[in-house]
Amino acid sequence: MTNLHFRLKDLRSNIKLKTLAAILFISFLCFGVVGVIIYSNIKSSVINKTKSTAMDMALIAASEINGDDLENISSESDEEYIRIFNTLSKYEKSESVKYIYTLMYDGQKLTFAVDADPSEELRASNGEEYPVFEDVLPAFEGKVCCDSEPTKDRWGTYFSAYAPVYDSDGNISGAVGVDTGIDEINRHLNVIKIQILLQIAAFYLLCSLLFSALWRTFSNRDMLTGILNYDSLVMYGDKLRKKRLLDSYTAIQINIRNFKYINSKIGTSCGDILLQKYAKIICTLTNPYGVCARTGSDNFIALVKSGREDDIIENLSETWIDMSKYGIKDGIQISIRCGIYKISENDSIQDAINYTSVAIKNSRISGNNYIVQFQPDMLDTMVHNNSIIDEFHESIEKKEFKVYYQPKVNTETNDLCGAEALVRWIKDDRIIPPAEFIPVLENEGVVTEIDFYVFETVCRDIADWQKKGITPVTISSNFSKLHLANPDFADSILSIVKKYSIPHNLIEIELTESSGYSNYDALTHFVERMNVEKINTSIDDFGTGYSSLSMLKDINVDVVKIDKSFLGKDDPIDTVQEKMLGNVIRMIRDLDRTVICEGIETENQLNFLKKADCSVVQGYFFDKPLPHDEFELRLKNPHYDKNL
Repeated sequence: MTNLHFRLKDLRSNIKLKTLAAILFISFLCFGVVGVIIYSNIKSSVINKTKSTAMDMALIAASEINGDDLENISSESDEEYIRIFNTLSKYEKSESVKYIYTLMYDGQKLTFAVDADPSEELRASNGEEYPVFEDVLPAFEGKVCCDSEPTKDRWGTYFSAYAPVYDSDGNISGAVGVDTGIDEINRHLNVIKIQILLQIAAFYLLCSLLFSALWRTFSNRDMLTGILNYDSLVMYGDKLRKKRLLDSYTAIQINIRNFKYINSKIGTSCGDILLQKYAKIICTLTNPYGVCARTGSDNFIALVKSGREDDIIENLSETWIDMSKYGIKDGIQISIRCGIYKISENDSIQDAINYTSVAIKNSRISGNNYIVQFQPDMLDTMVHNNSIIDEFHESIEKKEFKVYYQPKVNTETNDLCGAEALVRWIKDDRIIPPAEFIPVLENEGVVTEIDFYVFETVCRDIADWQKKGITPVTISSNFSKLHLANPDFADSILSIVKKYSIPHNLIEIELTESSGYSNYDALTHFVERMNVEKINTSIDDFGTGYSSLSMLKDINVDVVKIDKSFLGKDDPIDTVQEKMLGNVIRMIRDLDRTVICEGIETENQLNFLKKADCSVVQGYFFDKPLPHDEFELRLKNPHYDKNL
């Protein structure tokens, strides 16, 4: 178990590290993309401005040139050539102009007319051909245009802009070309690129440090309540162990009882607020004696100085929380179950948590003992319980689970009037008591399988008795409260009844009273559905739950089964007990419900129940639970010959 926790801890740590690394990597990519976008926008803006300046310069220069002069040039010594050369040369002094010249186009070839390059060696001569390309042609259609992409050659990198030159008749006689060098601009852009990268890297580093700090803080905190989470509690415990202080602490695992029911009543939003308030209460009680962490849902673990645990548990065991601010008039009572372990010298924090888990699991199986101190023999119990779970499905297949029938007797006639189906596990010629395996199966959530196994066996037996001509009686079959979480619960029952063609009056569905407390709305809906289908429902263990009178008022069950604890252990029954039980029976009968009292073992008990008008009883006074064949004989001979 300890190794498992270590593996889980390592797994959670790896997941956290991988998550953090993934977030930082994604952030790095995002910052990189932002940097690229910023640089691209700056570069685009600078290039567009450069193009715009070149086109403006070409347009201005073109407006100063007479197109007639351009058409009349025949050699470089012509007066028109010199005049245009001098006009263009003025623009050579501009920083935005690298070269300026004029071009002519006859529809087939493009030639230089005047090149104002100050270097005679580099200057193009009149009539020298210029390559024809798409970017220059719009100028000869009357448009100011520019290269779409920069030109790169031995003179550098530049954009060329062009503007049309008009003659006196308004016809286009040529074009002015302006080359704008961008080598210097590219050098500036490279500097800007480096500056952007450095600034983004610095900003990313700062954000990463801040995010890592926040990540460490929030990853150690429960997101709902703000208190420590499981991993941070383990880290705290590990630090105490390294300091050799852990054995002076006690671990307490706390679970809120029936929180699902509370949540269903007040809503999940208010349920979250309730958890936040309760977490603050736990932290207030544990500080400064230790720490508390929420480990998920309604579960908490506290690590406190030994000797303080009793006071803390006493204060937590029955806590009222005011929720009036959120529209809930009555205060909410919080009851808990606890697993407690006093940490020993050689224990790790994972050991301590494991032992509290074993203790709290033991409290779920043991019934009403909600505060449980870990004992070493609980590990043996856990191993035994695990073996039950491991063997369960195999035993189902081998049909080692047998259905017994406990007769119900009419107190007026002493005749068999019904029966309760009970499961028995017969393994290796030994009957395993239900109290030994039912709580284990229920705690693991697999008791639902055995419930339907029993119910289908009952339906099959009833159908078989009918085929044999034996008159069956109504059989009640028990179902765990866990079924109420299944929206198809009622449909599953009806499907089995239909499969065996069982008259609905021969079936009774029995649920414990605590089922209503766990899932009141679901129980109400289920009973209503059974009422529609004319299938009886009964509440078992009446008087042992939390809301007996409320259930009688709100849930329209057909049968109420009074728990045997009402009869007590005294025989004869004392006066107070007699009055109380008599009034309960009368109240149930006045509500038109059938009353059954279980656990009848003596004649005095039976006589008392007769006087109290309890018409149906079951118990060892008449019969113990009977296997199939013996119960079949009882169906054939339904009268009990009791001289009463």
